[in-house]
Amino acid sequence: MYGTTLRGAAAACAELVFSALSTRGSDGIDGATDAATLAKLFERVFELDPKRAREYCAEEPSWEHAVEFLDYKDSMAGDGWTWLTDMWRAGDVASAEDFLARAEAVDTPYD
Repeated sequence: MYGTTLRGAAAACAELVFSALSTRGSDGIDGATDAATLAKLFERVFELDPKRAREYCAEEPSWEHAVEFLDYKDSMAGDGWTWLTDMWRAGDVASAEDFLARAEAVDTPYD
């Protein structure tokens, strides 16, 4: 159950970041910012590899701000890309509290 909850939270966070920061509005790129589409991309296409995810997303001009946001460093474990893909893996950390602590540790351009 814990893993399912974190995977759902990962999809919701991805949807929030990509839809809010897309320069094409809330529908994104032909609806590509909805949680289900982003889950497929991260899980099946990128195979939860944060570098592959970033490379793909960086090629889409309307996701420039989302990429910039996720590029900011997480002082505990790397960056927002790693945090997001780790949440999808849902078993690589001890608890949901660890994810919240990591989320708070991310410095963003909006702080």
